[in-house]
Amino acid sequence: MSDSRDPDEADPIDVDTFQEWLHYTAESRDLEERELLDRLVSAYWVLDEMSDVVPDTPASGPGPAAELDSDGSSEWRSLPNRRRTDESTERTSESRPRDERAAGVSSDAADAERHPAEESAARSGAPAGDDEPETAGESSDPGGSGRSGGDGDDTDASDIPTDDPVATEIQELRNSIQTQLDLVQTVTELRRQVSDLSLDVEQQRSRQDGFTDRITDDLTRLNRRVEQLDAQVGDDAEDLTERLDAIEQVLGDLESTQDEFEAWIDGEFDEIEALFQRLIERTDDLDDRLVDAERTADTTEEIATARRTLGALRREAIDLGVDEGTCDHCGSSVDLSMLTDPICPGCDRPFADITPGRWWSPLSTATLHTESGTQNTGPTDGATHPRDIVDRN
Repeated sequence: MSDSRDPDEADPIDVDTFQEWLHYTAESRDLEERELLDRLVSAYWVLDEMSDVVPDTPASGPGPAAELDSDGSSEWRSLPNRRRTDESTERTSESRPRDERAAGVSSDAADAERHPAEESAARSGAPAGDDEPETAGESSDPGGSGRSGGDGDDTDASDIPTDDPVATEIQELRNSIQTQLDLVQTVTELRRQVSDLSLDVEQQRSRQDGFTDRITDDLTRLNRRVEQLDAQVGDDAEDLTERLDAIEQVLGDLESTQDEFEAWIDGEFDEIEALFQRLIERTDDLDDRLVDAERTADTTEEIATARRTLGALRREAIDLGVDEGTCDHCGSSVDLSMLTDPICPGCDRPFADITPGRWWSPLSTATLHTESGTQNTGPTDGATHPRDIVDRN
């Protein structure tokens, strides 16, 4: 595939712009992008074959075609200028969207189809064919001087009579050559555009291949990572399962041990509670026995004290020579020999001492003095508590 672009031509169209044009054209024609690219490549090859069929230079030979070398030399000389103008127009049009350029290609093809119609009209003697040489001559020689050979003796194509058969034939050949030149120019433009499209397609395919390779590498890497994670998860799952089984076994042992410990604690608490209960009962029994012992001791001490007091009172009465007396508190007569306790039977006051009667009065009796402010009420049930005895004493 040959590239018809000049070295100083601008850079190709951006790939993104071509992609947008390709997408838009495929949607407008209800085609897939790959199918549209295939059609573009096929059209390029067809145009390449057509360019091989169409001659690139005008034919030269005897007869009327040889006369074209002298009459149409200015038109051939103007062809490079025309190509330069077309190339500048192409550079300007490259900034347009791709769909507008495709529309321009269609218009060039329509012009190419229109030139054969003008050629047929020229052959039939239409006015359009008569005006073409003047137009071609004016465009080929902007300065107004028509040069043919270089010696100054050549005549302009407008000087040839229109009714001359040779001139008519020359005009027809000129129109035919102009049509072929336009067709060649159109084919060249199409080849250049198809070449650009081919380059863009190759670049796009290269980018797609790069993206595909990159995505494939990413997928492969992700798949490998997933497999590694699956393997790790599998190993970790087995390890965790074993550890969970061991933990469950340890928990079972701990639960059984805890149950045994709780049962032992319950038994020990029951024994301790029973022991405390026995201790409390034994303490209460000891308290009762201690109270009884204290009462017995107090009663014994009280009886002993009362006996000592009564003995002292009787010894004092014997010393005084009396055996009875009168209570100084209530005036009751008390027989000392009948007393069991040193207490007045009338007022229940304990006796402290005895005073003999007046010696000069035979009716006078001894006086039994009681303790001041003290009265022995005595127990109601016959039992006297030691504290009561101590309080009275």
